[in-house]
Amino acid sequence: MKWLKLKTTWKTTININRILLVSNILMAISITFLTWRITHQHDRIVIVPPNLSEKAHISWSAANRQYYESFGLYVATLIGNITPKNVEFVADSVSRFMSPRIYPNVRSQLIALAKDSFVSTSTNASYFSPRKVVFEEETSKVFVVGELVTVGFRSVSERKPVVYEMEIHIENGLPLITGFTSYEGSEPHTLKWQQSQHRTTEAQ
Repeated sequence: MKWLKLKTTWKTTININRILLVSNILMAISITFLTWRITHQHDRIVIVPPNLSEKAHISWSAANRQYYESFGLYVATLIGNITPKNVEFVADSVSRFMSPRIYPNVRSQLIALAKDSFVSTSTNASYFSPRKVVFEEETSKVFVVGELVTVGFRSVSERKPVVYEMEIHIENGLPLITGFTSYEGSEPHTLKWQQSQHRTTEAQ
């Protein structure tokens, strides 16, 4: 009787150990999955800046149209209002958002612009007046269309249409400009514009 009782107890112990082993394995898998999810899942931030009427969303690797347009407008306004006195400040400010690949070239352009005889003349005051902001989702590009207004002696002003074009990506929850250029005119060089130009060239 004692042997049968011992045998039964031993089998029960083995079964309990098996159940505990399976439970521990499942618990380890659950903890591993939870740890991975905590380290890889990032919250989406929703903000409503004072100059926006719509909510801007930004996550770890993406943002909505309102955020791209707001950020592009900020950068274009900052660069468009450059002067010899603030060029170092502007160059340092945009360095936080510029890809290291393009920043040296952009910085050189900013310094050259600030040293331009027309901009640096003490009797002239220039500023950027934005008119329109376009976000192209296919290329992740923002186009800020506006005018560079220069007010000279006796308040005689000169207006030059200009477009600031920048390619913006979201990396680690922060905006990163990987491409930047500007050109005269009021027509942003979107994919639609490029296709139109290509068809015009073929027709000639």
